[in-house]
Amino acid sequence: MTDDVKTVVWKERRLLFSQRGGRTQLILTLLVPAALFAVVMPWQEGRGYFDSPVVIMAGIFIPMLIVMLTIPESIAGERERHTLETLLASRLSGRTILFGKLIVSIGLALFISLVAFIVGFAVANVTDWTGQLVFYSPMIAVASITLSFLVASLSASAGVLISLKATTVREAQQKLMAAVMFPVLLLGIAGTFVLTIEAVRDQIMGIIDRIDPIVLFLVIAVVLIVTCYFLIRAAMKRFQRARLTLD
Repeated sequence: MTDDVKTVVWKERRLLFSQRGGRTQLILTLLVPAALFAVVMPWQEGRGYFDSPVVIMAGIFIPMLIVMLTIPESIAGERERHTLETLLASRLSGRTILFGKLIVSIGLALFISLVAFIVGFAVANVTDWTGQLVFYSPMIAVASITLSFLVASLSASAGVLISLKATTVREAQQKLMAAVMFPVLLLGIAGTFVLTIEAVRDQIMGIIDRIDPIVLFLVIAVVLIVTCYFLIRAAMKRFQRARLTLD
């Protein structure tokens, strides 16, 4: 099965960089969302960037955006190019095809997140150089890298499930963006409204101050892992040759 997964990964990686105007255009498209967090914000924050929540935000939003650009091609792209039937007729198992496609999207998102993490480190030090290198705090570094992987996995799992039901790549991208961004926007609007009420804001800040950051991180990680598990199970159940061919 390992060799079969490698075959799917090789195919998906080559296909990914041959679509939409070629390798250069795709690379530029993928790097644009990372540039904001890896260059602009470190340049503005200087050394304060290393202890800033912006680092964790980068670890969340960069993989999310990268996956939203790449994972819709997984099944909807095959269906749109009329190559899905050929893929399903191969000796590869459905699980192998599914995991191969997930690995490519998650791997690319994690790679770009790590590049942004390193570039941000360099930019922040150069911008506010005092003769000594400053590094990320261990908690910030671990939380950022771990969340990058978990968010990429969660977004890819949701994306491939949506892609299984979509007829075109554009439809898959729109549905995935709505599924991922709508809850974020809703929470942001609700949070902004709640924080305008002074009494409520003081209570919330008091609760936050009493929460152990490590415990909060572990709770979030467990929630992401469990959600990702159920999404992958749903995608595996949906990924049936006969059903996809009829669709």
